[in-house]
Amino acid sequence: MFDTKNFAETYAQSKENHPFRTEMERYSILSWLGTVEGKRVLDLACGTGNYSRMFCRLGASEVTGVDSSREMINSALSHTPDIMPVAYHTQPAEDYVNDIPYDLVFHAYLLNCASSPEKLNELCRVLYRHLAVGGQMLGIMGMLGHYPSGSKNPSGCYTAYQGELSEGDGYTIFFPGQQEAVNHYWRRSTCHSALVEAGFSDIRWYLPSDNRSHQMPVDDWIELEENPVFIGVSATR
Repeated sequence: MFDTKNFAETYAQSKENHPFRTEMERYSILSWLGTVEGKRVLDLACGTGNYSRMFCRLGASEVTGVDSSREMINSALSHTPDIMPVAYHTQPAEDYVNDIPYDLVFHAYLLNCASSPEKLNELCRVLYRHLAVGGQMLGIMGMLGHYPSGSKNPSGCYTAYQGELSEGDGYTIFFPGQQEAVNHYWRRSTCHSALVEAGFSDIRWYLPSDNRSHQMPVDDWIELEENPVFIGVSATR
């Protein structure tokens, strides 16, 4: 599961080295991202801090990374130079408290952690609560639950579940290196409704784009474009 040292280190390396992560996931995020320089950034479900560090390199004045996994945060700390203006906290996203709103609230696969409609609504309210008026909420949501169980894809991950998934159902994701974790299945329309209910406006959804490298065959890139394993969402307050 997420909270093991082996999983955390494998995950951190894949974020920096796997072409799907660098040439599609990161590339897409950068294409949707507004200006970060001089801004306060909150990275919820920050994992091993790869994107927290990216925001620092883009000129953020302050970055806060929050994750419930101690081992993920330990990995983030070990990979983050002291000079970077980032602070990490080990706690669930819904438990994080800060009285000063952020210019950018970012989340990667956070909504896939919601195991019920109530939890999904709560997480959307958390995102809204931390966002400054006029700021940007930006996130990515995993779509692997829309793939048939057991089918592999060029992202290096595949899923396992029984029967047909209903909203909120859990499914197991198998990562490279024989690591696994549980995510939850949600339709985009359900997440959209939860974001509206939380108070967000100007909600936009995005399909991935890529900066194709030669590390994967062209057919693999086409597969990831035609059957995306994640989508993006942004909104304002």
